[in-house]
Amino acid sequence: AANSLCAKTLPGLRPADGGAFGSIVTATQTASDIDKAATGLDRLATQLGALPDSPTDQPYVEAWLNEWHQYATLGRQYADYLRQHGTAGKQPEVVTTGNQVAARATDFALANHLDSCQFTYVDTSNASDM
Repeated sequence: AANSLCAKTLPGLRPADGGAFGSIVTATQTASDIDKAATGLDRLATQLGALPDSPTDQPYVEAWLNEWHQYATLGRQYADYLRQHGTAGKQPEVVTTGNQVAARATDFALANHLDSCQFTYVDTSNASDM
């Protein structure tokens, strides 16, 4: 059930194609996309948390879903940073922390055969761009 819910929901949270190579997406547009994704991740984590699981698995699933909420919070912080500072300058620490949280959440998903619930994503729909 979790894989199905993730497969149905996560693609809609990813940002739209920014256009041809060299197209510019503004920091404000990026921040808006991040806010949309964060809201969707929080909602999806809540839905996943309502699915039944065994008492043995429950604390692990709860910790995993808490990482989803933490990732969404970090995303909102990054969106705020982009609105205030744009993309110039040094990458803020919130990005590094977000990457670490995403890696842990993805590791859990992969270890538990929840492949559709990964945060990491590579768009291969147009593999000729790679």
